[in-house]
Amino acid sequence: MKSLKKIGLLVVVCTLIVAALSVVTSAKTYTGTKYGYKSDYIYVHTTKANATIPLTIAKGTVRTSENADRYDCAGSTSVPMYASYEVKISRWNGSSYVLESNYDIYCKSTHTINLKKANSDYKIQIYQWKVKTTLDSYINKGKIAFSDTMYLRESPYWYKLPKYSTGTLKNCSMYSKNPH
Repeated sequence: MKSLKKIGLLVVVCTLIVAALSVVTSAKTYTGTKYGYKSDYIYVHTTKANATIPLTIAKGTVRTSENADRYDCAGSTSVPMYASYEVKISRWNGSSYVLESNYDIYCKSTHTINLKKANSDYKIQIYQWKVKTTLDSYINKGKIAFSDTMYLRESPYWYKLPKYSTGTLKNCSMYSKNPH
């Protein structure tokens, strides 16, 4: 009878451990959308102050005119480029998430998100800018140039979708969903 109780207790403990670990997830890849304006959310728990989440950002390819592609018109241009993102970092204060910082990631292949407080839960919103906003910004800042701007204002879109991935997290662990 004692061995059955021990086995039952062991099964309960293993089940609880598996359930707890299922909330925590490993590194993940996030894919943008055709026109941008998409938010991804990353939830983490820090174990020490100054925890970090490295991001690796892959270029997508922008086509400058969906209409030109449809009608096989001359002047449609494709260009590989990085998407632009707005990052909002919020910390759980016991009853709600409070915004700690807000900034942009622009024209970068890597970036590191820094989380200041130890033993805290964070919500990180990563918003992909609209493709037209990103393309206009790249053109205005001289990052890319086109010989024909006739189709630039029509309907640019991501032909090859941009992506970013989280790397090895330092002093924090990622949840698969909002823990609150």
